[in-house]
Amino acid sequence: MFQKAPKLSVDDLCLKALIYIVEDEDLLTLFVQTSGISPNQLKESLESKETMGSLFDFLLQEEEKLIDFCEKHTISPENIWKARQALPGAPVPWN
Repeated sequence: MFQKAPKLSVDDLCLKALIYIVEDEDLLTLFVQTSGISPNQLKESLESKETMGSLFDFLLQEEEKLIDFCEKHTISPENIWKARQALPGAPVPWN
């Protein structure tokens, strides 16, 4: 299902996530509603690690959205989870 893609940095994955979300008006509206971040705040805080985390959290909330994003970019969903874990506020995995 997922081909092996070149390793991307957390910043690169975040940029891809941002583009994926803002290109779809429905996704952007849902992101704004669920995150509480206005479009202007999003623009102003793009380099914030917390904002990056919220973009990954948004993708990870719903499997269908996550799979669609990953297939479009030939990225394993596990890579999104790992990127999220590298940022502040990440949920602690239960073992």
